[in-house]
Amino acid sequence: MLKKNRLLCIDLQTFLQFDPLPVVGKPYLGTLRCKTPSEGCLYANEFVFVESTEKKKVTTVRRTPVIYSGCCVNVHRCSDGSLRLDFNRPRFDSNFSFRDFCLAAAQELLTISRLLGEE
Repeated sequence: MLKKNRLLCIDLQTFLQFDPLPVVGKPYLGTLRCKTPSEGCLYANEFVFVESTEKKKVTTVRRTPVIYSGCCVNVHRCSDGSLRLDFNRPRFDSNFSFRDFCLAAAQELLTISRLLGEE
């Protein structure tokens, strides 16, 4: 939740890229910070705003679609067309042991190979 504060009688120094003075209603991206005594600040009401020049980089996520989703194994198709296997994390208990998971995964792998027609 955002907290609303109102600071009266402050000194604001701005470093803007294109505007000599801030334009009313125009949003600016940058950093607002309080000046420190080492910067020659005598009072706690002196602030500096620096407009950033960097635009947010848009990163594209390369997705590998799931072509088979099973209880023990998932199969993904990579961007180059190859297949990738991912084993699911089993939850072991008194009724489902490591050996049971291996047998179920082996049975599922045989089913996947028949469905996809791969040798």
